[in-house]
Amino acid sequence: MIDRKYFRLTNHFIERFNTLTGQELIGISQEALVVLMLHDWPGNVRELENTLEHAFVMCRGELIQVDHLPQRILPEDKEFQVVPHVTLKEIEKQAIIQTLERNQWKKSEEG
Repeated sequence: MIDRKYFRLTNHFIERFNTLTGQELIGISQEALVVLMLHDWPGNVRELENTLEHAFVMCRGELIQVDHLPQRILPEDKEFQVVPHVTLKEIEKQAIIQTLERNQWKKSEEG
């Protein structure tokens, strides 16, 4: 689920929850975005929506941070830390490599 549609969906839900709640969040931090990218999303879009709704309830600032996300989606290791000023392309690359490493470099169920 690491593609432009994913980021559009994240932004869509942020805008939607801003409208529904009257909050004025400006977006999501780079670190929180990496956490979202590293999650497998077995529930797909509905799970993403629920995750961002949870973040809205927890967030009191302008930007969704890692600590606003539900504990269940956080990676077990802390490899999601991001170096400042990294491009989206680099974040995607890092997420793909970590996912491949986690799955012993198997791209599909067949191996």
